[in-house]
Amino acid sequence: MNYEDWEKNVPEAVRNDPVWQFYAYRKALFLFDLAWVDCEKLM
Repeated sequence: MNYEDWEKNVPEAVRNDPVWQFYAYRKALFLFDLAWVDCEKLM
């Protein structure tokens, strides 16, 4: 999964939040989703 594809699939409720305009917030959410996939594999 790359960032551009991930960003297209983010729910609109999240994208409408004013904090979404902060670039680091978007990158942190992307990193969280990547880490969660790894966590699911470990469980």
